[in-house]
Amino acid sequence: MRTRIKVGRTGDVTLTRTDPLTGEIERTTYYAPADGYGYVRIRSADMPQVCEGLSGSGVTLMSTRAGLPALIRREHRKSVRWERRMFGDAR
Repeated sequence: MRTRIKVGRTGDVTLTRTDPLTGEIERTTYYAPADGYGYVRIRSADMPQVCEGLSGSGVTLMSTRAGLPALIRREHRKSVRWERRMFGDAR
């Protein structure tokens, strides 16, 4: 499956992709504060704050709601590059 990034009516960003190790489809919804600049978070997750490369550790990502789609695209590309270095190109 190709990666899909969709912006919802409320400004949430949903990233749908195939996990390179398991082959399972993952769907994650990210959101930023409606009232300004703040932490990027994941809806319905044990790991609520999001860090660089969309990981659970490292430098915490911050954004406005308007800047969130571009941030998620950039960080997703960063995570794909890391996965390819670690595990090879699974395509």
